[in-house]
Amino acid sequence: MRQMRPTPRTTLAATRALLAPVALATLAVAAAASCRRERTTDAEPPAAAGAPAIPASHRTTTPLPEPRWTRGGTEQDTIFADPTSAVADADRIYVLDRGTGRVLALRAGDGRLLWTTSPPDSTAGPATAPAAPPTTHATTPTAIASVPGGGVAVADAAHGTIATFDRDGRLRHTTPFGQIGDVRALCALPDSAFLLRTSGAGGGLLRLSPTGVTQPVPLPWPDLAGQHSLTTQSWLASPPDSAPCAVALVLGRGFALYDGTRFDEPHPYVEPLPLPGVVATVIHRDSGTTVVRQTLSSERIAAQSIAAGGGYVAVAFDGASPDRSRLVDLYDARSGRYLASTRFSHRVRALATDGHDLFLLHTFRGRPALSAVPLPPAHDFDSTHALTPR
Repeated sequence: MRQMRPTPRTTLAATRALLAPVALATLAVAAAASCRRERTTDAEPPAAAGAPAIPASHRTTTPLPEPRWTRGGTEQDTIFADPTSAVADADRIYVLDRGTGRVLALRAGDGRLLWTTSPPDSTAGPATAPAAPPTTHATTPTAIASVPGGGVAVADAAHGTIATFDRDGRLRHTTPFGQIGDVRALCALPDSAFLLRTSGAGGGLLRLSPTGVTQPVPLPWPDLAGQHSLTTQSWLASPPDSAPCAVALVLGRGFALYDGTRFDEPHPYVEPLPLPGVVATVIHRDSGTTVVRQTLSSERIAAQSIAAGGGYVAVAFDGASPDRSRLVDLYDARSGRYLASTRFSHRVRALATDGHDLFLLHTFRGRPALSAVPLPPAHDFDSTHALTPR
């Protein structure tokens, strides 16, 4: 691993992140039709569906402190292949690597690799990974979440289950989720249940009981009900301290906390935006069917990832304009108060936090990397919004 040294230049450069923005889902709806032609229409949401835009200048951007450590990003440290998400508990950081089909557990203090789950092909993966514990079974991971008391839950598409591992990588139990589609985002609840976003839920949320029973969970924005699913896509975050799950909308409004039974009052982003229009491309095929593909009419600021812990909610954003790109906003989890923002030279793929450090998945010189950046306590922010740790 690489210990980062201060330089007289801005410390922000040490944690530059480079990753492509989140690709929003494309919807396909089939219906009978007799005509055979193609046309494109704009379907704007009703005016009440979004809040008035707030200028991006309302954000207060500040450099981050120097990272404590960085893993990956060099020819000598190829620990990651294609990491897509990260979560943290009190002393571990867990990274889902789609490139190897593994979940890696690293020590939060220095980034040392502790264990990995077995990939679908047990001969694949980094040669530097230590042997996994005997009970760590093969998975095809699609989402991960930290669990109360420590450890990680892994949504396993191959087995249709959520496998829960303890801090040392031992498999503790599995929860079946059946035919609900791929689990895209996951949050562990205190009663061993889970909050899920799946490919089959139309962008909505499901509560999965410990016995595998699912029930819909309405979003705390009632006027979004009935809107196209691009407006209800969300990211989920499990705090490492058994606090409520954080749910952040990819587009528009803001975030809210879910305690396992209900949402609290939603908190707006510092820059809530009106919901974007949707381009509906209608394709009439010779077979007599009609396919409608919906995509965003324009690129606007969108959330890329959310992390929660230690009194913080952190949300990574990216947008089309320079003043709204490569941002990470920090909020007070209890009050929803906006605290500060920082800007990167490239995009952040995923965030995690244990309340002491902000863990950033990014790209360093064209290679995937993970950096740990120290955070001050959430209540220590002063009027300058400075990100200065004690």
